[in-house]
Amino acid sequence: MSGLKSMLRSRKFWAAVGSLVFVVLTNVAGLDPKAATAISAAIVTLGTAYIIATGAEDSASKLKAAAPAETPAPAGEDTVDEE
Repeated sequence: MSGLKSMLRSRKFWAAVGSLVFVVLTNVAGLDPKAATAISAAIVTLGTAYIIATGAEDSASKLKAAAPAETPAPAGEDTVDEE
């Protein structure tokens, strides 16, 4: 059940559903076939770009959260040994 809840909260899932709905509505609306194809291609392209960008954003935030916190060197102390 938690998998279903996380999927329903996913922006990527709703972007895919929205793209599918718009493509179906475009084809059902009785538009000229060339116009329907052009509109469908644009919707799918924008939806795919949004899904990829959202996935990249999610990955970056997870990597940032998983990275160990860097602690700066105390003031006045060098991190490089000078001889």
